[in-house]
Amino acid sequence: MLMRILLLFSLSWVIRLTEPLFTVLSQEISGRDLILIVGGLFLLGKSTYEIHDKLEGEEGHGSARVKATFGAVPVQIIILTADCNDVGPCSLALWHATLDGSIVFMGKSIE
Repeated sequence: MLMRILLLFSLSWVIRLTEPLFTVLSQEISGRDLILIVGGLFLLGKSTYEIHDKLEGEEGHGSARVKATFGAVPVQIIILTADCNDVGPCSLALWHATLDGSIVFMGKSIE
């Protein structure tokens, strides 16, 4: 309870720090501004560090990332970009499979 009261008093003290300490580019900077700038920079740095840690993991630990093989990449592209329906052929950006089973790559038939 005492800690909450002290935090409330410190917040009211920070709010009253409006007297300019110095100017930067014709903008007056007060104590309150400095506290807000430092706090904002801290939050940006902390969140960047946490996002990086979640994406990259800790040093020395193995990654769960799977290496891409030459055959797996085209197969994944075909699966992700296929637009198939019951009536017509499956159309792809570079690949095209016709109903009779032939494959067309960049407009040329592959047999």
